[in-house]
Amino acid sequence: MQMRHSAAVTIVAAQLALWPAISPATAQTEVRAGSASVNLELGTRTTLKVARPFGLVLIGDPRVIDFQAQGKRSLLLKPVGLGTTNLVIVDKDGIVITNLRIVVQNAGPI
Repeated sequence: MQMRHSAAVTIVAAQLALWPAISPATAQTEVRAGSASVNLELGTRTTLKVARPFGLVLIGDPRVIDFQAQGKRSLLLKPVGLGTTNLVIVDKDGIVITNLRIVVQNAGPI
């Protein structure tokens, strides 16, 4: 598992499974403590917001997803390859904020 430490993390992603009607390029969701699944498409990005500031982001398989910090509570998810991985966001005290299952797939036909 790859570990990355940052005061702010940004994650870019395609579309959110819970918000299928929102455009992937501008989709945003606030993630609260607990587990969820996010479906992303290659070539798209999504901003992910968490309920409180994070201190550590763990990626199960960095060949599937990457991220960039956008602030203390925001990540930009960047799909880099097809597959499934997990993304765990932890606060500065070591308490898990959220544990997401990330699925990256090819973009469908237009």
